[in-house]
Amino acid sequence: MSKTQSSQTQFATELIPQLFTAQDLRPDNLEDLDFATLSPFQRSLLVMVGLVTQFIEAYRLEPVKVLMLSQVPDQLSTGDAWLDAPAGASVVHRRVLLRGEDSGEAYVYGEALLLPERLPESVQLGLDREDEGLGRLLIQGKVESHGELLWCGVETLDEELPASLAHLRGRPLISRTYRFVSVGQPDYRALSTGRRQRERRPLVIVSRTNRLEIMTKLQAKIDKRIPILISSAGSGLVAQMLEKAGADCINTFSGARLRANGMGTMSMLWPILDSNKQTLDYTEQDIMPALKGDAFVCACVNANDPLKDMVQVIERCKAMGVYCISNIGPSISYVDKDSEVFRVLTNSGITFQNEIELLQVAREMEMVTIGLAFDEEDSRLMVEQAQPDVFCFHAGTTKGGLRGYDTGETIDQTSARTEEVNAKVRKLKEDIILIAHGSAMETPEDSQHILDRTTCDGIWTGSSTERIPIEAAVYDACKRFADLRFNH
Repeated sequence: MSKTQSSQTQFATELIPQLFTAQDLRPDNLEDLDFATLSPFQRSLLVMVGLVTQFIEAYRLEPVKVLMLSQVPDQLSTGDAWLDAPAGASVVHRRVLLRGEDSGEAYVYGEALLLPERLPESVQLGLDREDEGLGRLLIQGKVESHGELLWCGVETLDEELPASLAHLRGRPLISRTYRFVSVGQPDYRALSTGRRQRERRPLVIVSRTNRLEIMTKLQAKIDKRIPILISSAGSGLVAQMLEKAGADCINTFSGARLRANGMGTMSMLWPILDSNKQTLDYTEQDIMPALKGDAFVCACVNANDPLKDMVQVIERCKAMGVYCISNIGPSISYVDKDSEVFRVLTNSGITFQNEIELLQVAREMEMVTIGLAFDEEDSRLMVEQAQPDVFCFHAGTTKGGLRGYDTGETIDQTSARTEEVNAKVRKLKEDIILIAHGSAMETPEDSQHILDRTTCDGIWTGSSTERIPIEAAVYDACKRFADLRFNH
């Protein structure tokens, strides 16, 4: 961990008790929250009291809808010290969801315990309106109050949730509790500290991360001498299995999506689809909802897409929770430089320089960057100019299975070529994280061979943990059923 990261972590540790006045009294079901690893968006939501809806709209640049999930009148069975309310007091339990109208993303799930008799009539009437948040209602009712943050932590919701949020049951969520204390309002001159209402808001932000958290996790594995594992996924089911097995990063790109449909990786080079749209759509719809957040996602995008602004592509990735970008979606580095196809492509503006600049921009936008190249020349250019956090020398299409391509290269040869490039790029960036991938590296034994004979910090699996095992497992299972015969 760098000196800057250590300083930020220390400051965050000291900041929590300063912001949350009752942190020492938090409920036992809340686990510690590492404030320093949260994204700026998460940190802002965590400490903001009131007008949360407007903040999300300004930050995300989309309208946010307040969805009323339930609002039930009740009576306190026991006194509530934080409300200064005795047993038997009339309260209202209110549950809402703040959801983006355009993206459909669930930003905040909130529960509130209100004492309606302490609120102006206009606010009480406004509670029945399904499209209003509490902060806006209090302002419209001209209620002078201040918010007091009580405690925060990581919470697992085991309670019954609405059907739209059922997938969050049992998953860790960022949670905070605060209360509003009335200090004066029309027709209420001297209000006691008992004029309070409390609101509890676990922030439903699923599988979000940030650059600091990703780099800290990767460096921790390096420090412990545990290989980093990056694995490609073309479907949500595969992504789930990879994360469960221990992959650190789930990689998404159009080639992986096509492999899931029985095609080879190189089919993505043929103009049969919008590569970036394919990658972004299935990452957002299939991969992100399937993961718990133990693994981060790296989206491999096409920097040579003439129809898309790469800044907007990166912003969309960040909006869906992807904070890692790579250039292999596809890459011109795939194509032999002495071929006519390469000369035609580069002459038309499809260049490796565009891929380098993609990673430069992504780094400026606080993304983790993973550079890939297929030869020594491109490898040197990528590392020297883009200075990626992670670099992978792609040794070539993985052999094996129905669609693999075998060049005849041995694992010793793959190891030697990989280490030759490693030695060159390490001189250009001493702290670069190096990853091995491709060619003869087909099995775990092959991968161990690479780790033993190179200075790589980890491996990248594609077909080896996706296409090849699926081909074998599905064929074997189905064949056993197909071979059944009647015994009578």
